Amino acid sequence: MPSSSLQLDAEHFALAALTWLAEAAEPRHLRLLTEAHGPVKALTMISAGQFPGDLPPHARAALERSRRHLREVPDRNQLAAIFRSGIRLACPGDEDWPSRLDDLGEDTPIALWARGTARLGEAAGRSVSIIGSRAASAYGTGVATDIASAVARRGWAVVSGAAYVL
Repeated sequence: MPSSSLQLDAEHFALAALTWLAEAAEPRHLRLLTEAHGPVKALTMISAGQFPGDLPPHARAALERSRRHLREVPDRNQLAAIFRSGIRLACPGDEDWPSRLDDLGEDTPIALWARGTARLGEAAGRSVSIIGSRAASAYGTGVATDIASAVARRGWAVVSGAAYVL
């Protein structure tokens, strides 16, 4: 698994930043832009609002929506604090990247956030998802936390897309 210092190189920083924008941009459009231009240039294009001329209007609109969320992207110091807390970023090509995800083609995530020490490829074989709402009540958040804790204590990985980390 990559070290925190490796994760803060320009490419990993850009991929981390892009994960913050993925929901607003619709991940497929963000992935295609990243594959075509690399993560650093893709982030620069989004920041500047300058996209390739051949983008379909719906893709341009999705990427423009992501631009409005740039203020939510953590800076390098905030990312370093996240990594120090035990959360890590796995990117395609990293040792910890679950290669089976590459079978998803253009729906492959651009990166994964993980907490804990389990190797992601192995953890995926023994995992559950806990799905809820971003507008969860205090009770719902408490129940989800209790379920996730109980599942993790029994050696299962808890996975989810675009989840808040409790």
